[in-house]
Order: sequence, then C-alpha cells, then structure tokens
Amino acid sequence: MVEKAINISQMLKKDHISTEVINARFVNPIDREMINRSIEKTGFLVTMEENYLVGGVGKNINSMLALKFLLSLAIKYAIE
Repeated sequence: MVEKAINISQMLKKDHISTEVINARFVNPIDREMINRSIEKTGFLVTMEENYLVGGVGKNINSMLALKFLLSLAIKYAIE
C-alpha cells in the first residue's frame, strides 16, 4: 500500500499538488505531532490501508483528529 501511495504522490506532484506519504502502520503510539504537521503543510489527510474496515490505523487517526477539532471548538466557545 505504501508503494501505491508513493506512486499517487508522484503523479500529484506533476500537477503541482504537494503531498506527503507517512507510513504509520507500525507506529505505536501514533505520532500525533507528525500527522498534525503534515495536515498543516498540505491541508489534507488521506488514509489508505489494507486491513480491517473497523479498528484500523485510519480510524484511530480520524478519531484523534475529531477529538482535537471538538476540543478546539469547545475551548473557543468557552472563551467567548
């Protein structure tokens, strides 16, 4: 799957679209700062995996980001 992601990244680069490929499959715990920096740099997040539909790495990353977003909203409205 990483090879596919690298190939797609190279194709997008030809269209001047900035991408990063992060192989987070064996990173435990998930490197939240690395993922946050990549999202801030590119403005996007796409996860690809070949394992289970439920409980995979992508689910964990999406849960982490949803919690971060919800907490930032809660803090914003608590201050207002």
